[in-house]
Amino acid sequence: MSTARSTYWDTVKAVLIFLVVLGHTGTALNKGLLSVIYAFHMPLFVFVSGYFSKKKTIKEYWGG
Repeated sequence: MSTARSTYWDTVKAVLIFLVVLGHTGTALNKGLLSVIYAFHMPLFVFVSGYFSKKKTIKEYWGG
């Protein structure tokens, strides 16, 4: 199994994290743009993070 990181997926996650921060700052974004950001950024972030997660048993997760 390769452990090399993908620059593409790291960049996707960085952009999604930026959108989370941008959405929570409440800066001068109009409501339409915020609605577009909220429509996809968290579901996509959860999908990408879950796609790369490793399957562990409960004992492995809790260090037992």
